[in-house]
Amino acid sequence: MLGIYYTNTWNAKALPFMSTQLLLSNGSDYPIEEVFSGAVLNTTALETYGIPQLAGSFAWAMFIANAAVNAQV
Repeated sequence: MLGIYYTNTWNAKALPFMSTQLLLSNGSDYPIEEVFSGAVLNTTALETYGIPQLAGSFAWAMFIANAAVNAQV
């Protein structure tokens, strides 16, 4: 995870290290309630805020967890 952060893979230095939250590209919290109002995707809000970002270390952790599950099958 340190390698991902210090090599800036997936623009990791722009986001908090090892954060597990959905974030905007500037590192602030993603407005989930506005984008998914009433549990339905609000496409206008999605266009306004964009696709949520994940910290590089969290994306790597999810990849490894998925690989571990698939290796057991």
